Amino acid sequence: MTVDEGRRRDACPDGSGTGPDAGPDSLVAAWKARVAKNPEGIALRFFDGALSAREVDAASSRSAP
Repeated sequence: MTVDEGRRRDACPDGSGTGPDAGPDSLVAAWKARVAKNPEGIALRFFDGALSAREVDAASSRSAP
């Protein structure tokens, strides 16, 4: 097993290495619920500013394949 195969297996709840589903308990589903609940809430703070959940979600959607 390669390191990448091990990481894929460890990241998948079922151990299949095929990737987690986007079910109600997924990180993606949790994030979407967070954005829907409070889109203007602060999601990221950095040295001289902050981004709302809506801004982070929009940026991640633009950069997703």
